[in-house]
Amino acid sequence: DLVRSRGLGDVYKRQELFLRKALKFVEQNLDNPEYSVEVLSRDMGMDRTGLYRKLVSVVGKTPTNFIRSIRLKRAAQLLEEGHTVAEVADRVGFSTSSYLSKCFQEEFGMRPLQYVNSLKEQPK
Repeated sequence: DLVRSRGLGDVYKRQELFLRKALKFVEQNLDNPEYSVEVLSRDMGMDRTGLYRKLVSVVGKTPTNFIRSIRLKRAAQLLEEGHTVAEVADRVGFSTSSYLSKCFQEEFGMRPLQYVNSLKEQPK
């Protein structure tokens, strides 16, 4: 069983390295609205299908949703820092603030301004 458990550790290590590499590429291109699944798969040295399968198996998200989720998490951080929705949209690669708002609502269950207001209501 030692061989099997070591093998499993290697699998997790490879998955973690894969995920770190994918995160690094997306984060480096966060402000680029043209950064797409095609470009990420090229950066990762994989074809689209391979990237799709790997991301779905490792994180349960399609490449498109993976990229969008990273953008939205960064958007939430920037909103917490006091940036406007328009600034945030530009900095995280959304073409318009209305599209950012739509995606933000889908991810977090509230619009960006509602999110900012909810932060203000929380006791410090």
